[in-house]
Amino acid sequence: MRSFLPLFLLAGAAALPAQNIVSPAHFNNAEGNTYMAEPFGTTTSPYRYLQVHDDLQGKAGTIKGMRLRRDGSITSSWSSFQVFADVWLSTAATSAKAMSSAFDSNHGADKTKVLNFAQGLFPASVHATPTEPWDYQIPFATPFNFGGTGPLCW
Repeated sequence: MRSFLPLFLLAGAAALPAQNIVSPAHFNNAEGNTYMAEPFGTTTSPYRYLQVHDDLQGKAGTIKGMRLRRDGSITSSWSSFQVFADVWLSTAATSAKAMSSAFDSNHGADKTKVLNFAQGLFPASVHATPTEPWDYQIPFATPFNFGGTGPLCW
C-alpha cells in the first residue's frame, strides 16, 4: 500500500520570489498524526477527495502546484508509480469544521480546474527519515490566483 501524509505543500508565487507553504504549517518538519492513501490511493476506481485549509486564509498568491510526501513510518522502498488526476481549487465557501457532504457546495465562486486528467509521475522512494522529503510533485497546467479572502479548497 502506498501511504501519504494528508499534508500538502503548495508551491506559491506572489509578488515575492516563489515560496513554499506547508498546510498546516506545524507539520513542515514533523510527522502527521495519521496517514492515508487518498487522494492517490490503492483503488483503480475514480473517486473524489476534498480538503479545506483554513490556515491559508490571508495568504494570497498564485498556486502553481502541490507537493506531498510519503509516510515516514513506512520503512519499505517503493517503485516509481503514476497517478491521473483532475484538480480544482477555489476560495472555500465554508470552513474545514463546517464542510458539507454536498461535495461541490464547499467550493467558492472562483472554482478553477487547474489540472485536467493529467499524469503525475512519482519517483521511486527509499525510506530516509521519519520526516520524509516533499518528493512527489504535481504541477498545475493552470495556475490558481488565490486571493486569500477565505480558506483554500481543493
